Amino acid sequence: MKSSLQELDDVELEISALSARQERLRHFIHAHTCLSSAFRQIMGDNRLLAAIFQLTTDSDGYNPLCQKEIPLVLASVCRQWRYVACSTPSLWTQIYLSVPGYRTSPIAPFLSIIHERGDRLKQWLERSRGERLHVYVNASANAEVSDATQAIELRKPQRQLASLLLPHSSMFISLTLNIPSYMQDVFGCIPVTQLKHLQTFRLLDSRPRESLSNTHPLDTIFRAPGLQKLHIHTPYYQPPVRWDQLTEIDIKGSYSRNLRLTSERAIEILRLASASLRVFRLGVWLVHHEIHPITLHMSHLQTAHFNIVVDEMTPAQIQAQIHAAFGTISAPNLVSFAVQVVDLADHPGFETPGVTTWPWPGMFQHSILENIEELYVHLPHSMPLPLDLLLDTLDSLSRVTKLTLAIHDLNVAKSLMSALSHSIRTPYPVCPRLTFLRMDFDVTDAELEQAVLAFAYAKSNDHAGTLPTIAVLEMLEVFCTDPPNLYHAFRRELERLRSQGMVVRWETLMPLQSGFLYRGEPWQSEWDRADAGYTDCLHHSTGRVTGC
Repeated sequence: MKSSLQELDDVELEISALSARQERLRHFIHAHTCLSSAFRQIMGDNRLLAAIFQLTTDSDGYNPLCQKEIPLVLASVCRQWRYVACSTPSLWTQIYLSVPGYRTSPIAPFLSIIHERGDRLKQWLERSRGERLHVYVNASANAEVSDATQAIELRKPQRQLASLLLPHSSMFISLTLNIPSYMQDVFGCIPVTQLKHLQTFRLLDSRPRESLSNTHPLDTIFRAPGLQKLHIHTPYYQPPVRWDQLTEIDIKGSYSRNLRLTSERAIEILRLASASLRVFRLGVWLVHHEIHPITLHMSHLQTAHFNIVVDEMTPAQIQAQIHAAFGTISAPNLVSFAVQVVDLADHPGFETPGVTTWPWPGMFQHSILENIEELYVHLPHSMPLPLDLLLDTLDSLSRVTKLTLAIHDLNVAKSLMSALSHSIRTPYPVCPRLTFLRMDFDVTDAELEQAVLAFAYAKSNDHAGTLPTIAVLEMLEVFCTDPPNLYHAFRRELERLRSQGMVVRWETLMPLQSGFLYRGEPWQSEWDRADAGYTDCLHHSTGRVTGC
């Protein structure tokens, strides 16, 4: 009977999921049918059609140069759409150039791909017609060959393909390079006077160079007169930029001691850029020694994300060093805050270091809670935050709309969710403006799941109508201890929340119980898509856990 009942629960869960999928498909078809009728009425107005096309394109410059690219898709629908798309230069301003690397012989297919992408790039640039360009170049390094002369010859077609962009460098408004060192001088030869429109520069290649000198082949790009946003993955290098004119800084950092950004250097960068800086994301290597902090007032700062690497330090020393390094910063307009701490001593090895994150206290001179709208609070295993302190913190977040919490203690997680649910029915609820909640748990059980459901239903059924409902609810659990019947009942409740319009994602990484693996939910955070600089702080699965 047990196996039959369990099979029945499995079938009911599948039926519920398929019914929800069927309803979504019906809604999709109905919506597109309505849109197609409206499009037929504007087919004769090319200017209106071009304006609609422009609204469909991205502005981040990361779209791949392939048949899936939006302008190419629009141009392949019909003759009129092709004419409108090819006659609208602003559709062709996002350029993603993927330069392949030589892998194995024969060499003819490699050269053929290079030639084909060169022709496509020329056509793309021609259609842009002098518009300002967002350029992304991703080049793969060639496989090692024993003959040095052959290695040089293999690099030539790659360099020639990339050099097709150089005549248009005066139109670059953003440039992202992820290229091997032997291709950097191709872009380093661009005169500074040609980069008058460049506002954003990203250098993503974090592979160490043979020499750690104070010069770089791309120094001319760093000196662009209008540069405002800088993203680099080589923190040991001090680029010749005008820090005082930057509004956004992203220095990824590294787990290697040879490629680290020290806390002293981080403080110096913040000091130089404090006048105009609005966003910074810093990968900082923290060591145990005396720090002489300076007082910084960053009146324009809105987003602050720290990725802190520590080694052979106690929790008390970590907290003291963080406070000494960044405790004198005041940022009255800060709205988004996150701190990540990677402890190499507890998790040896550089390939998959253990990641924990640090809560907000002690990071700034004045309280930052008054204006915070987005807060990431990831609590380390070594120093769990007491429930009363956590609730006091959340009680101060009167303006927060997006909240991410990592709770490693099951009892704290249960008490927290129960307290949040109860507060909704009080005159002064915790986080009254909350519309996005993400929780990461080490382990869950039926009680915690019911507490989460109670909170979600309380937010969605606020009878007073004074609180916004939860639009996105994301949960990540490592272990699930539910018996099968309770687990499937919980899944049905999640489907009910989805049917009410709530975006619900619940991911189970290792849901082991009595030899069964339960099915997980596809996981991709809304924040991860919106804020690429913070994706390195969040480690989650993107696949499905299938039944066995």
